[in-house]
Amino acid sequence: MSNNARSWHWVAKSAVVASVALNVVFVTRALLPPEPGEINSLGTVPMAMMLENVAAKLPPADASLLRAALADHRSSIYASQARYRTSVLRVLALIASEPFDAVKTREAIEDARSARHQTGGEIIGSLLEALPEMSPEGRRALAETGWRTRQDVP
Repeated sequence: MSNNARSWHWVAKSAVVASVALNVVFVTRALLPPEPGEINSLGTVPMAMMLENVAAKLPPADASLLRAALADHRSSIYASQARYRTSVLRVLALIASEPFDAVKTREAIEDARSARHQTGGEIIGSLLEALPEMSPEGRRALAETGWRTRQDVP
């Protein structure tokens, strides 16, 4: 392999690592539990704020059901987000370490993905608890809140 090819190979690897690190940072900021000053008046966390915004568009009784289900899961949501934060911080530390260990970094990224998936599962669990008790109007309003990405989806 020529020196020029090796140089480009190193640049490509560095770009991939930098891209992964940047994505991890952005996703982390979106999903981390808020700092104490960032908690809104409801005490919700960023992902849960999405459901709060949805609840605001529902009939009052259905919104109360959704908020209560979310409140029931709040401690597990915080716990899974804390696990995610720890995982992401480990990824960032591994990315910055010398020598770089691609295997450990990949394992840490997979752990962060798993923790993120767990957090989503907690949020979805809240929603699934509320749905059976919601009115047909509330479920219809929930379905029409803009979660669809295309208008032509039935």
